[in-house]
Amino acid sequence: KLVWGSDWPHTQHESLITYEDAIHAFKQIVVDGKEQSLILNQNPTELFGFSRT
Repeated sequence: KLVWGSDWPHTQHESLITYEDAIHAFKQIVVDGKEQSLILNQNPTELFGFSRT
């Protein structure tokens, strides 16, 4: 399983790439909406034991 990660909010490269640019690049790489949801939502929810309520 894969989860999305970034260095936000502790970035030091804002002059090179923004969070919006990074998530846009992610969505260009992972084009399937179901896979995006797994990586951004379901997988981290399961990994970290977050509640779905």
